Amino acid sequence: VVEVKRGKHTYWVKKEKKDELERVLAELDALSVKVQYYTAEHQVRELTEEEAKEFKEVQQKYLSLLKTKEELLKV
Repeated sequence: VVEVKRGKHTYWVKKEKKDELERVLAELDALSVKVQYYTAEHQVRELTEEEAKEFKEVQQKYLSLLKTKEELLKV
């Protein structure tokens, strides 16, 4: 078991899963920014059809990565 630090969070994961967890966490960080952006935009204006489609895809990818993260952290 190895330690993976990400911001204020510390995760403990099997050594063979460390690289994948780090990749998933990095992707979650990047997608989180997009989710926040689209959420803010949606609060002040109606998203275009293309933006709404991308927002939905970003949300789905984010939720999928959260599930992957959860699976990686299972002992």
